Amino acid sequence: MRVTNKHVLFWGEEFSNFHPAPIHYEENGIKYFFPTSEHMFMWQKAKHFKDEISANAILNVEHPHDAKKIGRKVSNFDNDEWAKVRYEKMLRAVTLKFSQNEDLREFLLSKEFDGKHFVEASPFDEIWGIGYDEYHVFADDETKWKGLNLLGKCLDEVRNNLINKESNDN
Repeated sequence: MRVTNKHVLFWGEEFSNFHPAPIHYEENGIKYFFPTSEHMFMWQKAKHFKDEISANAILNVEHPHDAKKIGRKVSNFDNDEWAKVRYEKMLRAVTLKFSQNEDLREFLLSKEFDGKHFVEASPFDEIWGIGYDEYHVFADDETKWKGLNLLGKCLDEVRNNLINKESNDN
């Protein structure tokens, strides 16, 4: 992780969807458990496209790489349709991850990150990340990013929502 004057650049670590973080979720009276937010995100993808076989398989794999592998083969997948809902699905998973895991919530809310934006500095991902690693010359300059940084935007939103919730609770 690299923290600059304006960004928290990460790839892996606590902000990654692959980081162990148990999530409990209930839908239609059924309780689900996900070991990572990646599991939940891929499960939501399978459910969105009504692929129950993949959804059930995701529930039964231990490692997030396996969940992602299954999620990449979801039946009836339509990229244009997914682009319309993927951010909302990721936001749900990331919100639950940080609201249900006290240590991760405290880390996300660290004063060290005040006034900064989260950036997934993945050199391989141009949707959830920026297409560069954290030390690339363009990593701290959003005008030069190749990627959309949707995961970073989700983290920004979750952090702001948690801060607002805590100040409203006090």
